[in-house]
Amino acid sequence: MTKELQNTSILISGSGSAGQSLGYWLNRYGFNVTVVERAPGPRKGGFAIDLRGTAVEVAERMGILDACRKVAVNMREITRFNADGEVIWQTDGNFGAGEGEAGDVEILRDDLTDMLQEMACEGVEYVFSDSVTSIEEDDSGVNVTNECSSDM
Repeated sequence: MTKELQNTSILISGSGSAGQSLGYWLNRYGFNVTVVERAPGPRKGGFAIDLRGTAVEVAERMGILDACRKVAVNMREITRFNADGEVIWQTDGNFGAGEGEAGDVEILRDDLTDMLQEMACEGVEYVFSDSVTSIEEDDSGVNVTNECSSDM
């Protein structure tokens, strides 16, 4: 990285797994990272996440692959019911991708969020219960206004 890029401030809007992962990598390479999230804390809930192919390699490089394997789930079937409790849709849990292909790992979104949040405590600033309302660029950089205060 060139010296002019080091110590550059980066603002990420959203603390889902993508925002947290981006924050981790940018911080690791010398950027000053702030993640703004509308929710009052890290986003929880949602479906399981499959780490496949390159994502397995990235998890390993981040140092979380072993932890992911420890909390891995083995979803076998997904079933959707209508309001009367009748099955209206059903598929295998891997959507036909096969079990454990090439070291694939399936992990609950909450577990991944917790791992990423723990890693980010070292250098990434989080601002919860806030959101970006405007972005204006000028010759000196970018000015970001957020909902709870005037500028970031």
